[in-house]
Amino acid sequence: MTGEQREKMRTAGQDYSSRLQTIRNNISLTSSEKQDQIRDAYRAYDMEVRSILTAEQKSKWDDQQRRARMSMSMRELQNDRARRGLNN
Repeated sequence: MTGEQREKMRTAGQDYSSRLQTIRNNISLTSSEKQDQIRDAYRAYDMEVRSILTAEQKSKWDDQQRRARMSMSMRELQNDRARRGLNN
């Protein structure tokens, strides 16, 4: 990744984090509204990232995002099982 790409990615990540914090701290939103806004913020972030990356980098980005989603799903499943008192 070039220095310019790194800087653009850093800025995009900071903007995304700031948007998430604003959404999470907005007490006037319902949980469902927050989820919708977070999903929209991620989509905008993903589009911005894709505009920065080359085709090969986008492929790697997709792989990383897929692995992150799988990892998150596994953690959620484990947490759910723990709440229910189930083992593995």
